[in-house]
Amino acid sequence: MVTLEKIVLNKRKELEEIKAGLPQKKLLAGIQHTKFEPRGFRKAITNGKGIRLITEIKKASPSEGVIREDFNVMKIVECYEASGAAAISVLTESKYFLGRSSHISMARQRVSIPVLRKDFLIDRYQILESVALGCDAALLIVAILEDKQLADFIAELEQYKVDPLVEVHTEEELERALRAKAKIVGINNRNLKTMKIDMEISGRLMKQMPSDIVVVAESGFETYDQIKRIADLGVKAFLIGTSILKSGNMEKKIKSLKGISS
Repeated sequence: MVTLEKIVLNKRKELEEIKAGLPQKKLLAGIQHTKFEPRGFRKAITNGKGIRLITEIKKASPSEGVIREDFNVMKIVECYEASGAAAISVLTESKYFLGRSSHISMARQRVSIPVLRKDFLIDRYQILESVALGCDAALLIVAILEDKQLADFIAELEQYKVDPLVEVHTEEELERALRAKAKIVGINNRNLKTMKIDMEISGRLMKQMPSDIVVVAESGFETYDQIKRIADLGVKAFLIGTSILKSGNMEKKIKSLKGISS
């Protein structure tokens, strides 16, 4: 079974090779010369009425294997925006999710809505890399970060006007995220250590969530009824990939998840 520890271990090895090819000094220099206009991830997932969806670019996952054979990033993101997605999440982890960093720029070129980088960020190099790629937001997973790392990564992303989406799965992780001054918290219904989903996690953690925190619910949502129940608790947006990508008609699926009858 693919575990969180395996994914992180592979990420550390992968990072050594990436850093050798593009040292951090050169990465920083590139950031100074390339300026991306922020698209406002936080605003996109909180403004307006109705269900706000963050739809995902994800070819595969450890739990599902290959999710979608017909995987044309350009066409998928165009469909997402046309169907009313608030933002797009792009999974860039290569070994287990078959993602690529280039999918960020491909998505950004094709749509006007914000783009979130979803990966296993464990090193400052990846924070700078996310900025260089033009991300509007980046995922930080509390389970794989020390407290100081988490706080430093949040602060640096915000310095570059990139919104950190800080992901938690337990009450302890939520406390750590709040101590690190997270402003947008993602509640993952999937336990990344066992890969099992518990749809009650979102509701349980919402009981302890401060009212000023923007909340995104993640993983396992397949129907509007599931979404509506959690939205009524104050969740602002929902990050959904698998159920949309596996559907025969992505546009119709997105509209059904938003509660829009076709």
